[in-house]
Amino acid sequence: MIKYLLSFSLFFIGISVSVKAQDRWDPSRANAWYTEQGWLMGCNYTPSNAVNQLEMWQADTFDSALIDHELGLAEKIGMNSIRVFLHDLLFEQDPEGFQQRMDIFLSIARKHNVKVLFVFFDSCWNPFPHTGKQPEPTPFVHNSQWVQSPGASALNDTVSYGRLKKYVQAVVKRFGKDERVLGWDIWNEPDNMGNDFYRKNDLPDKIEKVNTLLPLVFAWAREEKPLQPLTSGIWAGNWSSEDSLNATQKIQVSNSDVISFHNYDPAPEFEKRIKWLDRYNRPVLCTEYMSRGNGNTFQSSLPLAKQYHVAAMNWGFVSGKTQTIYPWDSWTVKYTKEPEVWFHDIFRKDGTPYSEDEIKLIRQINDLQRPANAFSITWSEPVLINNMPKFKDAGKVKDAVDFYREQGTYGSQYARMVVLADGNWLAGYTISRNNGYSKTPRGGLELQISSSTDKGKHWKNISIISDPGHDLDNTQMIQLKDGSMLLACRTVRWQESYVLPVYKSNDKGKTWKRLSIIDSTSGKPGALGNPDKGIYEPHLYLLDDGRVAVMYANEKHVTATPSYSQIISEKISDDNGKTWNKELWIAYEPGHPLSRPGMPVWTKMKNGKFIVVYEVCGPEKCGIRYKISDDGKRWPVGLGETVPGQNGGPYILSLTNGNLLVTSNAGNLSVSDDYGKSWSLLARPWNKSLWGALYQTGNKQVSALNSPFRPEGGNNVQIKQGTIKP
Repeated sequence: MIKYLLSFSLFFIGISVSVKAQDRWDPSRANAWYTEQGWLMGCNYTPSNAVNQLEMWQADTFDSALIDHELGLAEKIGMNSIRVFLHDLLFEQDPEGFQQRMDIFLSIARKHNVKVLFVFFDSCWNPFPHTGKQPEPTPFVHNSQWVQSPGASALNDTVSYGRLKKYVQAVVKRFGKDERVLGWDIWNEPDNMGNDFYRKNDLPDKIEKVNTLLPLVFAWAREEKPLQPLTSGIWAGNWSSEDSLNATQKIQVSNSDVISFHNYDPAPEFEKRIKWLDRYNRPVLCTEYMSRGNGNTFQSSLPLAKQYHVAAMNWGFVSGKTQTIYPWDSWTVKYTKEPEVWFHDIFRKDGTPYSEDEIKLIRQINDLQRPANAFSITWSEPVLINNMPKFKDAGKVKDAVDFYREQGTYGSQYARMVVLADGNWLAGYTISRNNGYSKTPRGGLELQISSSTDKGKHWKNISIISDPGHDLDNTQMIQLKDGSMLLACRTVRWQESYVLPVYKSNDKGKTWKRLSIIDSTSGKPGALGNPDKGIYEPHLYLLDDGRVAVMYANEKHVTATPSYSQIISEKISDDNGKTWNKELWIAYEPGHPLSRPGMPVWTKMKNGKFIVVYEVCGPEKCGIRYKISDDGKRWPVGLGETVPGQNGGPYILSLTNGNLLVTSNAGNLSVSDDYGKSWSLLARPWNKSLWGALYQTGNKQVSALNSPFRPEGGNNVQIKQGTIKP
């Protein structure tokens, strides 16, 4: 009877007890999202004037000026993300005011280049929360007034589920497409029974009730179709196999788009848990760590997190009313003064750091240790090159491959540019005006060329290149010595036909005619999948001897012996792109068949040598590598050297002063003044980057292209101008 009544109650709040993770992101989408973020490093943030999450957000105690000051400290040490707790009672008390304060908070965070991971629910500490004035902290006690959400009474009453659902869905509906939001942490440590002080008064069957509600909360959030991932961090026990997970952890992992965890142990245990979670082939976020008294320090954990490209958010930031400078045992051991070794937190309330050595390490690991008079670039406001209107989606297309049977994307993206000999600028990019290709001659993705005659201030569309029944993408252009232009791209029918054509223009991009094919592969529908056997991302370069060379990503050798999931290939043309010589292998690693070097971009350096940058996905998780060649034709073996702080979709520019600039989907901008031996981070041109590109357009001017996401969906193409100093 009890089971029947529970099912009946849940039916009337709009969801059954048995919730499947049917809308969970697949690993490819999760990893693509993570590639766009770059390495995430930040903290769990509560303002120093707040004793808990209620005092942080309530109207009487919400302090935007203090938040602005404290997030400014985060920006100065290179943090780019923070984890922040919400509470269901805040929404019940003042739904509109609460969300307005969330919006203010997000605006402050964006000002300081910090993205926010919001936490909806929390099983830790006091099970009896209340709104209104919050109690003062118990002196010298760790996090003495933190409260659970939902409280015990709400968790114990299924009637309250309707209120909780309204809270979750209203917040996700309002902020689920907001690029200031990093993601949604559904429930903090859901199976945490708390310390002895609170456990004796908590629900005896708390975990069972949490396990009933937890999958529902995931489903409620997903119904609002957020563009950010959902997660819930596992925090205790043995995670070495699926069988070793407890019931709560299985719910967390099976519903999370990205995997998150907490760990407060020394380096060997921290590293072991990262390796355990690697089996999911999803991004891994450590959303709590750093307890100095336990041997988990910035020095022990941060280098490992960066090495494995695991997001790292320590607990605590500015010491304040949460009193987390005191250890966990302060609940049972009497403390009478500030501990010599702080347990958590980084700064004192006056902004001075607890440890200068820690700040130096954090800044170094975020590549911020640069002298004040060092090379720098300041960036202008963006100029729109192209913004495709939203097309009317046709829904499922009967004769399309599975890739295009669902709702299509639209907009413009993957922009590349060339500065012509006459001073005009041309930009080429992909445009999407339908659901992708089908058997009809309408075609799918196309390439559009735009021209600027005033150094990027205004743009005019001058031509479109189509390949009916195929998708065009990955455009890149060069101008030959005779003034004509070559454009390389890829044209595909997924898992059926992959071609890298070259188009030629004799009228500065107004008209184009196919000239040649760099490489191609084809088969019956589906024959080139499982494993994929495509070719992508050609990048042309004019060698010193006048010959044209191209590099591209190549999956064709996945079925060869030895097998390579993807390599970077190079071909050279002796006749200005009409024909192409034999394939050269540029980046691959013997014995590493799953490594996937791709998206190559190469250029000549001031010292006369050539350099190529590329991502290496697979086990390397899309980190950026580079190689150097004396002549652009003979390259060292292996996967190359690392460009720290970069991830996915790289681009390199060699400046006339000899400096190298590298950007990527991480959004960061790296500079090297010693031809790649060392790298430092500069001010980033974009808060978020997708397939960006860099060009020197003046003695002291750099232009940066980007394809940022649009709130209405899809992407557009923008350009920023950067001024080089000194």
